[in-house]
Amino acid sequence: MKKKKSFGQGTIISIYRFMEYCGLNCPKKENVLVSHKIMMRKLELRKGQFPEKIQVPKHIPFSKIKKEEVFNGTLFLVKDDYNQVLPYFLVRKFHYTEHISDEELAKKREDTLKNIQINSEEMSEGYKKYLYRKNFKELEEAKLAILKMLKEQRENPEPEVTVKITRYKRVNNRKYAY
Repeated sequence: MKKKKSFGQGTIISIYRFMEYCGLNCPKKENVLVSHKIMMRKLELRKGQFPEKIQVPKHIPFSKIKKEEVFNGTLFLVKDDYNQVLPYFLVRKFHYTEHISDEELAKKREDTLKNIQINSEEMSEGYKKYLYRKNFKELEEAKLAILKMLKEQRENPEPEVTVKITRYKRVNNRKYAY
């Protein structure tokens, strides 16, 4: 007989927690049991839709794993709703974010505000008046078009759809509806 490796109950995680680690938030439903096959299918389908957010894990046989890898967190022992435990290897992606101080953020904000002010100051007064009149004319034309459409609707109202009352057939002696 083969000697089974015991890892302890604290090292086994649920399939739902593991799917969260992979990037898929899947709440548990009482009437649906999720197996390892269903989990892999869900992850592969979502990987096709969101390739940068979802990670598909690799299944590893029990004979190739070591206790240290499980305790370090490089391998995960996952238990599904059918109480089957399988090991998976998940590549962790680390996103290095550069630390930006508050002073640098303030400088960036000031630079963008200066650029906005420069663009508005570069316009001449005549060009500003032209844009104002153009926008005003477009708004007036839109108002006139809406008023014209409302007037046409008052003159030619669309026929209203009435609800047809459905009638029920009688139930025969066996009390089955046809």
